[in-house]
Amino acid sequence: MLFLDEAPEFSVAALEALRQPLEEGVVRISRSRAEVVYPARTQLVLAANPCPCAKPGGDQHCECAPVARRRYLSRLSGPLLDRVDLRVMLDPVRPAALLGEHDGESSEVVAARVVRRQRPDGRGGRPPGRRGEGPAEPIGRSVALSTYR
Repeated sequence: MLFLDEAPEFSVAALEALRQPLEEGVVRISRSRAEVVYPARTQLVLAANPCPCAKPGGDQHCECAPVARRRYLSRLSGPLLDRVDLRVMLDPVRPAALLGEHDGESSEVVAARVVRRQRPDGRGGRPPGRRGEGPAEPIGRSVALSTYR
């Protein structure tokens, strides 16, 4: 997994350089006398604020002009976003909610679930892959999909 936090803050050249390795699943390094090819099958995960000010509290506290917001998010090109499998919009979390009691799972329970998932599952012997590697139909049965805002 390749996780880029604050993705629009990366240079456009660096973001665009990811497109070919993501598409081909390999990184090619060519010099005058040789070329080396490294495997690069990965899932791209991007995190981004909706605007450059990233004010706590979300859109209602944003001080950015609409043109600044568009310019900020336009650094993530359409072809790059085509290689992202899932987009999720999250609402801001209040600090008090982060400090409260949690009824979440322990790390041991989550680790055991990950180990179980890594085993061959009888459906071809490998877990589902990345975008374009499997049918979308099983996803539609499991997840209610909505349009992206």
